Amino acid sequence: MKYRCMACDHTFESGEERKPRCPKCLTIHEVERVEESGPAAARRRGSFWIPLALIALAGAVVAYYVVGQAGQGDDATQADDAAAVVSFEKLIEESKVPKEKKADPLAAGDPVKTLASDAASGQGPKALAALFDRVLRGRTEGVWKPHHQREQRLEGVLRAGELASLFEKKPKEPFRVLSYELAALLFSMARAEGLEDAEMVEVLSFATEKKPADLPGRLGRYAVVWGEPDDKGVAKVFDPYSGRFDSAALVRALSDAQARAPYFALEGMSLLAKKETAKALDFNQLAIELDPQSPYFYMQRGLIFAASGAPGPEILAEFEKTIKMRDDAVSRANYAEMLLLAGLPGGRVEGEIKAAIDKAPDYARAHSLMATYHIMRREPDLAESELELAARLEPSSPQVLMTWAQLYASQNLSEEAIEKAQQAVRLSERSVSSLLNLATIYRGTARFEEMRSVLDEVLANAETEGMAEDIERAFGYSPDEGADAELERDAAGDGGSDGDIGSGGSLQLKLGEGGFKKGTGGLRLDGSNSPLGGSNSPLGGGLQLGGGAD
Repeated sequence: MKYRCMACDHTFESGEERKPRCPKCLTIHEVERVEESGPAAARRRGSFWIPLALIALAGAVVAYYVVGQAGQGDDATQADDAAAVVSFEKLIEESKVPKEKKADPLAAGDPVKTLASDAASGQGPKALAALFDRVLRGRTEGVWKPHHQREQRLEGVLRAGELASLFEKKPKEPFRVLSYELAALLFSMARAEGLEDAEMVEVLSFATEKKPADLPGRLGRYAVVWGEPDDKGVAKVFDPYSGRFDSAALVRALSDAQARAPYFALEGMSLLAKKETAKALDFNQLAIELDPQSPYFYMQRGLIFAASGAPGPEILAEFEKTIKMRDDAVSRANYAEMLLLAGLPGGRVEGEIKAAIDKAPDYARAHSLMATYHIMRREPDLAESELELAARLEPSSPQVLMTWAQLYASQNLSEEAIEKAQQAVRLSERSVSSLLNLATIYRGTARFEEMRSVLDEVLANAETEGMAEDIERAFGYSPDEGADAELERDAAGDGGSDGDIGSGGSLQLKLGEGGFKKGTGGLRLDGSNSPLGGSNSPLGGGLQLGGGAD
């Protein structure tokens, strides 16, 4: 059956009985049967946006991409292992991801076998410990270093064999690895050595931690265990990312199919960081089909929806799923973040942040979010109190530092704001979102030369058409036009779309009608009535408050 999207004029086919979503721009509200695409259909075109008041009904909105047959991706429900393998291979083959990305991310190829055989020692758990030591030694040898878990790398995700190859190549600079990449390598090495009792797990929390094990809450924390977790879900983990060996942790056991799902989900986040949202959605869809029980994947889909201009209720509905699946501090903080961006009533936002703090009192990110909430409400003293607490908990958190910068900027303390923003950029290893926040502050203090330099760096590392367009719209700057054109627009009062920057850049530019006003050295915070999506698309890897990665 053919359909035509009236929003982007894309024609496509779909076997769905209900109205499908346009695969190009993701809307379902302006999709019509081809037979109905004449003048009458044109008259029926409505707004792409759902009124913000309907966000209260977000839980009732079901997106087209919700997996209706969730059990297909979970091989634990299959009759036997053979059926599970067939199911996994079928899902991979039928997916929309490119052919070159369909290879098994956990395949124990020659690089993995070589690395494993060099380290093999002992039997049983001792053998796994020896492999763990070999992976961990790669950090001291300068092969890898941990990548922060809040913002996806622009580089794609490495398969186990690709990461193993780095150990032989000895890169000049350590490669920043994700938790999943290290766990996948260790798991693949174990299987190469015939250690069938080694299993991959998702780490929910460590017994010795007061705050969530995965503070960022977007990319997940993974490890390898020996044998099955106990009846309470507790196991002794081998976690190269944090260097924990034989540490007790609450985990979620992963089937073979589920263990491969994060590769595709994280690849989707990398594509999202580069503004390739349609491709990102294909990878995310496959990840959900492989593991419909992971709340991370629905949260990530909400970010992709937001970047694609989907209606606000559909975006928030994805985040509400994460709370229903796992009501922890991280999920509550993620949801509160989205509510802030949606401009919903303050009491609801504050309640979600308090819920996150109640579940994890030492969660620095939650206190930083509360500070952002107080900045919006013009309550600098309360914001400062929350930030002082957050800074004691996580003194090197880029998010906390960037929120300090936003507080100072709101008080017209330009030098202090710039100093904090520069610290956040350095500690985040110059992440895209931190750089965009710094550019925002430079622009707000009329330091256009510094702003252009930072934006040039962003474009050099993430130069895609979507990123360039967002930067031109938000900052009024295009390298092709040069500095004079940008300054002329500013002089004419048309320096980009104030209030229209993506939230990956700075929350404050989305707040109010003026956002970060040119030349004032401060912020104008008037609240927000903006729906999520559309021109408010995320820059640099998803919706982020406070900027940077922690």
